[in-house]
Amino acid sequence: MKKILFLACVAFQLTNAQQSKEVLKEQIATSFSNYFENNRENIHLHLNKNQFTSNENIWFKAYVINKKDEKLNPNTTNLIIRMYNDKNELIYSGLNYVANGVTNGHIPLKDNLPTGTYYIHTFTNYMNNFNENESSLFKVDIINTKDTNLKSKSKEVYSLSYNIEGGNLLYQSDNRIVVKAIDINGNGVKASNILLKNEKGDVINVIETNEQGYGFTTIINPSNEKYTLSLSSKNSTIIKNLNNVKIIGFNINANNTTNNEDLYLKIETNKISLEKNKDNYFTLAISQNGNIKFIDLNIKEETTSLLVPKNELFEGINTLRLLDNNLNLHSERIIYNEVNKPTLTISKTLISKDSITIFGSLKNNVGNFSLSANPVVENAETSTLQSINEQFKINSHLNEEVKNLDYYLLKTDRIKKIQFDMFLIHNKPKYNWENIKKGVPTIRYDFDLGVNLKGRIYNYDVENGKLRFISKDGIQYNVPVSENGEFEFKNLILTDSTTVFLTLLDEKERVVKTAIHSRLINNTPNFNKVINIAPIVYDNTILKEINNDVYFPRYNDIVLLNEINLSEKQEQKSQSKIRSAIDRSYKINDIEANTYRDVLMFLQTHGYNINNNLGQVNIFSRRPQTSLNGSRKAPLVFIDDAPIINFDFLDGMPLNNIEEILIDNLAYEYGTRGLGSVIKIYLKKGYVNYLNTNPKTKEIIVENGFKKQLYFKNQNYINYNDQAFKNFGTIFWSPSIYTDSHGDFEVKIPILNQDQIKLNIQGIDNEGNIYNEEQIIKTR
Repeated sequence: MKKILFLACVAFQLTNAQQSKEVLKEQIATSFSNYFENNRENIHLHLNKNQFTSNENIWFKAYVINKKDEKLNPNTTNLIIRMYNDKNELIYSGLNYVANGVTNGHIPLKDNLPTGTYYIHTFTNYMNNFNENESSLFKVDIINTKDTNLKSKSKEVYSLSYNIEGGNLLYQSDNRIVVKAIDINGNGVKASNILLKNEKGDVINVIETNEQGYGFTTIINPSNEKYTLSLSSKNSTIIKNLNNVKIIGFNINANNTTNNEDLYLKIETNKISLEKNKDNYFTLAISQNGNIKFIDLNIKEETTSLLVPKNELFEGINTLRLLDNNLNLHSERIIYNEVNKPTLTISKTLISKDSITIFGSLKNNVGNFSLSANPVVENAETSTLQSINEQFKINSHLNEEVKNLDYYLLKTDRIKKIQFDMFLIHNKPKYNWENIKKGVPTIRYDFDLGVNLKGRIYNYDVENGKLRFISKDGIQYNVPVSENGEFEFKNLILTDSTTVFLTLLDEKERVVKTAIHSRLINNTPNFNKVINIAPIVYDNTILKEINNDVYFPRYNDIVLLNEINLSEKQEQKSQSKIRSAIDRSYKINDIEANTYRDVLMFLQTHGYNINNNLGQVNIFSRRPQTSLNGSRKAPLVFIDDAPIINFDFLDGMPLNNIEEILIDNLAYEYGTRGLGSVIKIYLKKGYVNYLNTNPKTKEIIVENGFKKQLYFKNQNYINYNDQAFKNFGTIFWSPSIYTDSHGDFEVKIPILNQDQIKLNIQGIDNEGNIYNEEQIIKTR
């Protein structure tokens, strides 16, 4: 009977323990779900290169993804791009309009920009809601073409840092330690004389670092004493004290390089820790953003071994956390599960006299890409571009960014995998467990959709008044005005230097003279986190003398850029105001002016019905096609390309002050707003514009609106064969490459007398797969 009772108690305890573990996992899963409930964004900039001369433009394509599903984020419209020098001084700021997760543009450089390292910072205002820095930072080098001496960056050894695998220097246990040596500018230092010493000063191990500054060793069964790291250079010795040895603790150790199928894990501890935690139970949580998986643990020995199939892990960065039943974190480890990389195939090329056509394809997916083409030269000063894979699959999950992912993963031999694992051991997860436990972050900043125009009407005394907004392209709508005269137009897409007009209307839609003050808001938000920019230190004893007439590329002339609108449709060039054969242009000479006298009479005899009731003018086209619902639709009327608010302005306007009238009966570019046709009136030079001087209309020229997009236009180089062009020249940039429904695309690239061209293609497809392909294409 006693035996049966004992077995029943054991069974009850096991059942209770299992239920407790399930509750623990549910608590952890809920914490992750809450913390990542709100959408987070990540941004990557594909630059056309990363080293520029001061008389160039930096061309970019921006990709904005939703971190939950890793696909392009259709909800983002406002992207801020800023550039700083190494002293953290703002050099450039721009607001960029994002459509369906992508945008492209350029950063204009100035001739007087000093030679140095610059940082392009990009973010959205919505990112200010979170504890973590979700923004992106891209480093570029800019060289002033007037320099005759170039300074070299100092390589003075600056600091040592370290991390223990699993996070704890654990008493009477094997501890793998990874060190990092950097110079004063943050670059890795290759060293072979880093000494690990005990409290007595005895050398326990000598550590060697790779080109990126990382190296490792193992401290076997450390005693409860102090340990130090030291690195001696020509000028100084750097000493780094390790944290105190922990008597009680656990470490997650991982072997991720033995084979491609399995991850070997060990939970390491000591006897004291086992005794102290004998009543606790643990789980191993494997997470990536808000996604999480669990491995049940039964820690009864100093070493608990696990074998985890890699196909059960997340692709890319995985964070492993050892948590107890009180949600305490005991150890964490970052591992990289190799991404099943989709391929972008360059299937063939077609070479003509001065260009090469590249034919590429995906497999059954639709893609959105950008392409840079640059000269190829050994030891060129232009290095490999930061990749979209590096940004989205690696850096977006880590506290410290990897600087050159291709160094580790381009050739995936075992040595490079071990070195990449050292980088991950030294690193920390971006998302801190203590923050995750706090739950849903408070959202204080709205998801900006366009810009808002906010203002106030002074001495406002109109009952039920409303303010009418109209832009140069004829877009118009009204908003009510509050009792104290305040108003706000929301979600506007306004570009820099465009002109808009505001008019106050009473409840009978009569124009009221008034004074209006307005300003754009949410177009220049601040970023509320520290940007990791440190001053560059130069070695002033090492100067490289150059002949800038030979060292830098030379140009034939200044290149002008063609403006495009936000939908990337090219603006048509024309010397006259006529855009196509569907327009009718009437040059107003003395005969027309004397025949028709004023503008309204002219329009009456050229296809329009005019209704003028004591100065209140209505105009309708006599064409049979009117609006979609069959009602008559008024034309859009512009004076000197500025839209007029109402047709009363035309009453009595003399024809002898008009230079030209354009009538476009189809007006396809204006969509349904142009169904009533478009009339454009151009005044003679010197005649005061009716609209701009009308005291009842407020004209606003937009400042700090969305940046205008430009088509890429290359510099007109004098020489395409010299070393200057190979080091600094640009061959081609295409930010908008789209595949067809079969996943195929083609792009034509100028050759510019080059035997080889380095292509860098980056992008994303409809399933969220990312692509980064760098190839050397032979042109002969």
